[in-house]
Amino acid sequence: MSNAKQNKRVAPASRETLPDAFFVVDDTEAIVYANASAQTLTGTPREELCGTSLWSGAPHLVSPSLYQAVQKAKQTREPSEVEYVSPATHRWLHVSLSPTDEGLALLFQEQLEPLPLQDALSRNEQMYRDLLESFADGVTIVTPEGLVLDINQRPLTDAHLRREEVVGKPLTDLPAWSSDPVVQEHLRAAIARAARGETVRFEAKIHPRPDLSLDILMTITAHRDASQQVEYLICAGRDITERKHAEDELRTLVAAIPQHVWMNRPDGSRDYCNRRWCDYTGMTSEQAQGDGWLQAIHPDDQQRILEMWQRAVQTCMPYEVELRLRQGTSGEYRWFLAQAMPHKDDQGTILKWFGTNTDIDEQKRAEQRIKASRENLRVLAETVPQLVWSTGPDGLTQDWNQRYADYFQATPEQLRGYGWRQFLDPEEYDHVCTVRDRSLETGEPYAIEYRLKEGKTGSYRWFLARAMPVRDDVGQIVKWFGTCTDIEDQKRAEQQLKTSEANWRVLAETVPQLVWTTRADGLSDYFNQRFCDYTHATWEQLYGYGWSQFVHPEDYEHTLAARTHAFRTGTPHEVAYRFREGQTGRYRWFLARAMPVRDETGQIVKWFGTATDIDEQKRAEQKIKESEENLRVLAETVPQLVWSTGPDGLHEYTNQRWRDYTGLTPEQVQSNRWAHLQLIHPDDREGTRALWQHAHDTGAMYEREERLRNGQTGAYRWFLVRAIPVRDEAGQIVKWIGTGTDIEDQKRIEEALRQSQERASTLMNSNIIGTNIAEGEQIVDANDTFLRMTGYTREDLRAGRINWMRMTPPEFLARTQQAHEELATQQSMPPYEKEYMCKDGSRLPVLVGRVVLEHHPSQAIGFVLDNSARKELEQRKDDFISMASHELRNPLAAVKMQTQLVRKRLERQSHHEAATALSRVEGPVKQLERLIGELLDVSKIQAGRLEYVRETVDLDALLHEVADTMQQLSTTHTIVVRGAAPRLLVGDKDRLGQVFTNLISNAIKYSPGAETVEMDLSASEERVTVRVHDHGLGIPREQRDKIFERFYRATGPKQKAIPGLGMGLYIVTEIVKRHEGTITVDSEVGKGSTFTVTLPLNRDT
Repeated sequence: MSNAKQNKRVAPASRETLPDAFFVVDDTEAIVYANASAQTLTGTPREELCGTSLWSGAPHLVSPSLYQAVQKAKQTREPSEVEYVSPATHRWLHVSLSPTDEGLALLFQEQLEPLPLQDALSRNEQMYRDLLESFADGVTIVTPEGLVLDINQRPLTDAHLRREEVVGKPLTDLPAWSSDPVVQEHLRAAIARAARGETVRFEAKIHPRPDLSLDILMTITAHRDASQQVEYLICAGRDITERKHAEDELRTLVAAIPQHVWMNRPDGSRDYCNRRWCDYTGMTSEQAQGDGWLQAIHPDDQQRILEMWQRAVQTCMPYEVELRLRQGTSGEYRWFLAQAMPHKDDQGTILKWFGTNTDIDEQKRAEQRIKASRENLRVLAETVPQLVWSTGPDGLTQDWNQRYADYFQATPEQLRGYGWRQFLDPEEYDHVCTVRDRSLETGEPYAIEYRLKEGKTGSYRWFLARAMPVRDDVGQIVKWFGTCTDIEDQKRAEQQLKTSEANWRVLAETVPQLVWTTRADGLSDYFNQRFCDYTHATWEQLYGYGWSQFVHPEDYEHTLAARTHAFRTGTPHEVAYRFREGQTGRYRWFLARAMPVRDETGQIVKWFGTATDIDEQKRAEQKIKESEENLRVLAETVPQLVWSTGPDGLHEYTNQRWRDYTGLTPEQVQSNRWAHLQLIHPDDREGTRALWQHAHDTGAMYEREERLRNGQTGAYRWFLVRAIPVRDEAGQIVKWIGTGTDIEDQKRIEEALRQSQERASTLMNSNIIGTNIAEGEQIVDANDTFLRMTGYTREDLRAGRINWMRMTPPEFLARTQQAHEELATQQSMPPYEKEYMCKDGSRLPVLVGRVVLEHHPSQAIGFVLDNSARKELEQRKDDFISMASHELRNPLAAVKMQTQLVRKRLERQSHHEAATALSRVEGPVKQLERLIGELLDVSKIQAGRLEYVRETVDLDALLHEVADTMQQLSTTHTIVVRGAAPRLLVGDKDRLGQVFTNLISNAIKYSPGAETVEMDLSASEERVTVRVHDHGLGIPREQRDKIFERFYRATGPKQKAIPGLGMGLYIVTEIVKRHEGTITVDSEVGKGSTFTVTLPLNRDT
């Protein structure tokens, strides 16, 4: 009776007494019962066992065979058995599995030796174990849920763990994977994918223990049962730490090159661009493949670049060209120097093109550090699982797995025995057979690398073959078990790393920099040929710190300090210094950069550096700095609004005058190219927008007159706005510089000039005013009015018969000569009165003025007004005044005399009331007498017949006498005399008395609300000054010069209420002039007036 059937009959009560371990698990495979033997076997109390998973509660019982049996029993619900060797105890275990109402019962029985019938199974189990341990990789067998069922020794050794510490636990919880949550989650997702039937491969960095880090290539494949259901997963982890280290070192080598790096295939098509190139262009390496990289080239350069590149590929010659490369983020183009050299094998066949792009656009800020780039010659991850095979003791192949057959594409008959040898590379055939035969003879395991031909393609791939003997109990070899691990990618990677080192050397000799390397202790140990050529020194002379002798003395300390700081801190360093050219002794500026190379522990093992010639950049920076400073000073100095924009029209700079006028900051107009339109007058905006857009589209100069609003006052002023584009060497617009010139005054002048021209035109065509142009004494042009006034014709004008000197009567020659002298010195002639002799001999009274022409100083334009009507009117008026004065004076004298006689008689007859009434008549009579006297004086002045007496006058006594007389006549004002004028002068005493009487009388009359009138006297050796001051109405400024004219009176309503004919000040002025004196007025409306009379003294008196 089988154990399974016995197990089914085990009663619950008898379970505890069973000598063998007995477990009951539920459908989730959790232990629900364990007898005492089970506790003894596992070494775990029942309370700890129950509730835990079978796989974690009894790890030393776990194996893939047991897992398969459990899954089958759960699925079929039929009793079954399984035998296997415990990986932990190395004991043979027989397990009976029986479905029960509680779940699944498992009875474990230990057997020291297998039964005879089970010997074959024992050997298969041993072969399985030997096969698992023969793998060079770490191999772990897990459930679809990720629980570890079995594991070979490699990962256990790495982690310093025992098998029972691992089996039954989730693979993701092992220290190697759980130390990094990201890696742990990656593994968890990979297991989930593999459980669905996928083959999953990925690289990861794991930490089996705190002091050990490994890079592995993990391959997870699914093992299926007969129904193609996934039974368990096989996880193979290949150690690729050395390869990763080599990749990192190569990346660091490339990263030290401060250029865009790219590689092309022999046919010229692009297959790699480093990260710096991709970051700059905004393209991925895939987008640049083939001819895709041309999309980053400026459209104007693409055809030229393509032709030159094709020529280089066809001729196998080095490639060098300048091109414009688009910056992916901003869309701007920058100039680069592209260089490439072909890399050839020993036969001269081009294997690859290596190229760089050096930024030569902004040399002052060029950065030569090469960003970390992705290695072009990527080492392919090894993804192919092993080929598994077995042979008899004689070495004849007996069995193999499906992958083995798939690789060779051969039939079993072709593979059996020594058939596999037909797939060996002929070059390795003898060597492989010798190693294999020696191993068969000695019984020692062997490992050898050789190439095997793939049956489908006929190509050879490298494999690492390992084989171990399987021995029976007496130590006899009964079978050989072996694996072939595909190491083709590893072999290629090794070759590529070797090639990459050579490639780096090629790059170091290709780039236009001085390249060097330094040991961890700071001693330089490599210099490229360009470095040696520049310094004119040998490697031995440069080695160590020998290179430092070429550093400029002024830069030596800070250069070594920066270098020492970098070596001490392990940080990349960058420093600019002057470096002496060995042959000429001249110094040039270089920018040196260095980056450290570290090993897997983070220790620096080497420094890679470059020195880029930036001498022209430095010179350019200085020139640009000076130029920019000059431009800035100029922009802030000129009386214009100055601004600049980028090629896109966005404002970049405005001078202070622009900001003060507009009231805006640069930030307010930097985000919108049309923001400045708010400053433009609404009527001008559309025209400004259209013209500015046209300038941007065509690159033409912008010039327009427009009105700009003042930010503080809101008023608009006319400006002439100009803008010109600034272009680079390629003709591309890099910015616009503009100015705004205030032409408001010019506009007003133009308008005034236009109006003046209209008035001048009107004047020239006037039939009232005659105009002429004179050159010397000759009149060369005249309007019709002048010709009509003088009786001359156009023919006379053309014949030169009109001469102003000959037209002037003798009595007016002196005045005319004086006027022309004033014209010569002052460029203008004030209008004066004279007479012209007309063509017919008659005389014409005229008013003449003349101005020198600005652009023709030899010519002057004259204006002539016919004065005959006014002269005739004045003459009639003067005749009437003279006649009226004489006719009125005699009757008035008789009236005055008769009035006085009647008054005296009435007083003698005691008719006092009648006398008083009659005396009141005398006042108006006296006033009328004074007015008539003034009229006579005016008439005499006009006729030039006013008589003056020359006598010695005591002015001080005269002034006091006048003041006393006026005080007696005035009852409303007090006349105050201050100062003294104790001087004698020659003059007419009565006429001088008439002057000051008139001034005091006016002061009283025009200050009705005041109480005083002041008269201030002062004298010097040469002159006497008298000031008469009142506190009255005052005189408006625009009327002050006119009050001295004949018959002129102030026009204010208060002044009009005061009687008078406007003759007094005219007479006063004429009397003062005849005494060679002056009279002026200073007045303020509402506060009063001061009249100042100055009279010269006669020293001989």
